[in-house]
Amino acid sequence: MKKIIFMVAAVALVGCVESPSIEQGEPKQPIRILSSIDGPATRVSGYMGNVWDENDRIGVYMYTDAETITGTGAALNVLRTHAGGGEFDGEDLFWPAKGAPANFVAYYPYHNDIHSAHDNVYPIDLTDQTANIDLMYAPVVRQAADDVNLQFSHQLSRLIFLVEETTGADPTKTTAIIDGLPATGKFDLRETSPAAVADNDATTTIPAKYIGLTGGKARVEAVVMPGAADYDLLFTFDDGTTVSAPMTGKTYLKGKQYLYEVSADAPRGLVNVVGGNITGWGDGHTVPEISEEGIETDLDDSPVATMGGTFPVEFTLNYPIYGQTVGIKADEWIHVTSVEATPVPGSESEVVKLSGRSQ
Repeated sequence: MKKIIFMVAAVALVGCVESPSIEQGEPKQPIRILSSIDGPATRVSGYMGNVWDENDRIGVYMYTDAETITGTGAALNVLRTHAGGGEFDGEDLFWPAKGAPANFVAYYPYHNDIHSAHDNVYPIDLTDQTANIDLMYAPVVRQAADDVNLQFSHQLSRLIFLVEETTGADPTKTTAIIDGLPATGKFDLRETSPAAVADNDATTTIPAKYIGLTGGKARVEAVVMPGAADYDLLFTFDDGTTVSAPMTGKTYLKGKQYLYEVSADAPRGLVNVVGGNITGWGDGHTVPEISEEGIETDLDDSPVATMGGTFPVEFTLNYPIYGQTVGIKADEWIHVTSVEATPVPGSESEVVKLSGRSQ
């Protein structure tokens, strides 16, 4: 029996990123690039939050010390596509001649004409919260050999609202709008330390994304521009009633998430918003109890299971683990090739199925 530890942590993901734009050494030495996401940070697009989905795409820049990120000899916006198992398919990148060092930066999600049409300035558009808008950036790594490890981090902020309508409205039909925050901006990849900057006069209404139920409350989320914030929250319930609450004097930091508890009495037009607890994007969630025989919680709050090492491993969570992922360690590390999560009808549970192989 293997002891398999399910750990709440970001999973380091391995990708082969290779392309021919820089002067090629003799003999050619292909470059292997590894990619990971900071700490317990999470992505928006994936169901489990902080794992790469199949067909996720990143853009990679490679340039020598004699060049800039957009120099004539640089590899510009090289597309890499995640094919599963942490590997990114693409053309070959080779080390420069005679062991000269190279510099690497990358961003996510990939934008096909960021170089040709946008002069390497990433256009941010948050108007559609159902789209893949979780901008991440991996700062410059400089080296001349070995694997290149690109560390991605979130460049925007995430707002989470747990909404309860106290007079009996159906929580699954709750909608929310953020009115008064900028919805567009820019991220200049040419800068040494790029940051998301809102466009002037870009404030608009941003429909938040309904995620599901947490503890019987509607969970709605929105990714927003970091910075000072004054805006209005509007919640609409199943009978068409809308209530609003002003949010003033807020400051949101990149890579952070903010959790608010909302209590509303729709018929009387009353709403109360409390909280704003700040955590790292993906932190601050209680590790869920796993309702599977033989699984318990150890002292570091990581669910632990002792079971055979045969895949797929399947277990039930008693509520969604938003902002978390599952890493697996046995007698040896096990490589997870896929994660499937299926809601259990009529409950807040979900069945999680892990597939993989021993390393």
